[in-house]
This record gives sequence, structure tokens and C-alpha cells, in this order.
Amino acid sequence: MKNLFLKLMFRFLKPFAKKINLINRQLIFENNFKSLDNFNVKNNDFYNDNPVWLSKDAISLTPEGLKITCKKEPATHTSYQGTRETKWTTGMIDSYDKFEFSGLWLITAKLNSGWPALWLLKKDRQIPGYKKAQITPEIDIVETIQEKFRHTVHYGYAEYVYRRTSTGSSICKADNQFHEFGVDILKNGYDFYIDGIRTAELRSADPEFVSRDPSYLIINNAAHPYSTEDTEMVVKSIKIYK
Repeated sequence: MKNLFLKLMFRFLKPFAKKINLINRQLIFENNFKSLDNFNVKNNDFYNDNPVWLSKDAISLTPEGLKITCKKEPATHTSYQGTRETKWTTGMIDSYDKFEFSGLWLITAKLNSGWPALWLLKKDRQIPGYKKAQITPEIDIVETIQEKFRHTVHYGYAEYVYRRTSTGSSICKADNQFHEFGVDILKNGYDFYIDGIRTAELRSADPEFVSRDPSYLIINNAAHPYSTEDTEMVVKSIKIYK
């Protein structure tokens, strides 16, 4: 009920919603995409098990910020993962071994109705006692699913167990306008924000659900199975507070 109330506040009662307070927070990192020195650029690789090919040519720096274009380009590609047929070409960058932080992340971006995402991962965090080593939890600051913004936390990777918690897919529609997306990593969960307004509070006593170990950032554009149009996303800035 709490998250439903927050979504309704954001969609219909924005003037009355309480904004995030940064007065007692210290800015510890800022990036305005004048270069990609703080990032690794993925190139000549597949995007997980999706029919999507990652190419550095889909990434560019513009006066607005980082632009990643996703184009429909059916082709056959080969990487260390083998040879596959792909339908789309797009781009991905990450900050692995460049910068990792906990705390409050605020990212200003223009997202499309395809499958753009801003997400955080821990560095090679293995859950003791599990047979399958994975990186957990995965914090999706925001992704577009069925044309709407969604926050999600994936956690509990194991050989047969995979859990997630989410606010659902109805926060608001992707509108190709700049918004500030944020997550505050807390001791017992996460607070998510859009344009400074809290849109979700996710909590759990499960020790796998939250970790305040530093996370690295992943930024990518992609396409869902139902996608039909080329898209682009633009990321203007990243600010991290403690």
C-alpha cells in the first residue's frame, strides 16, 4: 500500500509531494559526460541472452550528454560467447573498476519507451553457501518496461532460486524528456526517486536483499521482444552523495 500511495502521489499530486532533502548530504562524485574516461565501453559482445549486439559505434558524446542509440540491424555476430543471430545493435557502458559507491545516486537522463536502463551491481559478490556464484543484489534504479518507468531489486541468486521485488510497471510513462532518477541505499532497503519525489520504498529483512558494499553503474539501451522502432537515450549527469 505504501508504494501504491507513493506512485499515486507522483502521478497526480506532485505539487504536494515531499522532495528529497540534500542539505545534510555530501556530494562525493559527479560526472557530466565531457568524456568517457570514467567508464568501460562494451564492444563486440552480446547483451546477455537477448538478440542484441553491443557496439561502441552506438555510443556518442553530445552537447546534451551521453547518447546511446539502439537500431534494428539483423545480423550474425560472433564473440567469445559463440555465434548468434541478433536483431538490434546498441551500446552499453559501465564503471567497473573505475568508480564504485554506496549512498544516494542521482542520474539525470532522457529515457525512451524501448528498454533503456540505469542499474547497479556489486563487484563479484558471492553469497556463501550457494552453489551458483552470482552478483547480488542488482538494483535497477530505473528501466522502461512496456513504455513505463519501473524500479526493481533482483536478489537471492542460487541454483534454483531467483527472487525480485518491484514497484511494478505503472509509475509513469516514458516521455523522452529529461528526468532525475535516484536511489538511496539504506541499511534495510532502498528509497527510489523520480525528479526528487520518492516513488518507492523497498524493504526486507532478508540479508541477501540489501548490501551497502560499493556498487558500480551500468548504463544501456536495448530492445524488448515487442520493440519495433529505433530508439535513443541520453544521460546528462551523475551525482552521488553520502
